[in-house]
Amino acid sequence: MIPNPTDSDNSGSQVENFIKGLSYEFYIDKINSQEFTASYVFITIKCIAYDIAKCFKQFILKDAWQNSSFKTIKNYLIEIPGNVFGYGKGIQVSLPSSYKFKHLFRTIEDRLFMFAQCFL
Repeated sequence: MIPNPTDSDNSGSQVENFIKGLSYEFYIDKINSQEFTASYVFITIKCIAYDIAKCFKQFILKDAWQNSSFKTIKNYLIEIPGNVFGYGKGIQVSLPSSYKFKHLFRTIEDRLFMFAQCFL
């Protein structure tokens, strides 16, 4: 979530880390539009994406992965070789046998399914 700089228990370093995370990992400093409304929408979408990724780190990932940067998580857990195909009424993911985070990926998949069940 976006830190509030006016909170007394919030240090300036949290705000700085938030801005650094948005610019290094979500490229918020690269705005293509000269219009205020388009830039505002762009930044809002990036902040929402940041919050979703932060929630994913806090509630789905465990242990050392919670302290990893978003780029590390993307490189090891999201941009992976594999096949996605329809299986019955669902979707199945086939991972290569050499993928060393296969167990973690399956654990994340199970936790995301349980998380989604909360909203049904």
